[in-house]
Amino acid sequence: MSDFRRACVIHQPQFFKNDWNKNEKKTIISRRLGISYEQTIHARVDNGTRRTLNKHMYKKKLSNFSLCKSNNTHVNKAQETRFERSKRRIFNSKEHNPQNRRHHRLITSQRYRFYTRPHKFRTPLSKYSLPQRSLVIEDVSFMNPTLTVERYNPIPDIPFPEKFNKIIPKDPIYNKQGVYISPGSREWFTYMHDLHKNLPPPLTKAQKRAKRLRDEAIQWDNQARDDAIYHGTSFNRIS
Repeated sequence: MSDFRRACVIHQPQFFKNDWNKNEKKTIISRRLGISYEQTIHARVDNGTRRTLNKHMYKKKLSNFSLCKSNNTHVNKAQETRFERSKRRIFNSKEHNPQNRRHHRLITSQRYRFYTRPHKFRTPLSKYSLPQRSLVIEDVSFMNPTLTVERYNPIPDIPFPEKFNKIIPKDPIYNKQGVYISPGSREWFTYMHDLHKNLPPPLTKAQKRAKRLRDEAIQWDNQARDDAIYHGTSFNRIS
């Protein structure tokens, strides 16, 4: 597996997990801007996930910001110019609150991944670190919150007429307004009574015989078509 984050999309979840297990600090150096900082990967806790509604499993923490300007005068001046230009482009926005400018500058730095001051902040990882539907608890060593729903039981837990046993729908029942009807409620009994009342009458002997002959004819036609395909001939030639 490649150690480059964008090299192998299939192994990216394992890549983030390995970085989290090692707890190693990665030093980021920008020769273009003349800055450097450290990056570590942490697992999100349950409280932070519920408070921010962020489904990312891991988060980045950036720290130890420092300037690493070049010793060359021309390169140093170019780095300073690029750095100040990037600051003006990112922070020159009307969204900043004059009363709490430092807080909004930190939020903007986190949003655009632009690090200017020695403050710690966390940034979410890419979408590949999102927990997938196939994730199992054994794949992670920390508690991962899982939202589940109780399985729907169409049969009520109270006595009901025996005539409803064979006609109870397996799917949830809703009225005309789209309101859910709970099994065992008064509306549920009304719905089942109307459903039983509108059932077709039982078949007579003649209707049962006609239905049986029709099913046998359909079964014979299907068998004849299969035989025709097997022998490489037409269905019309099968007698």
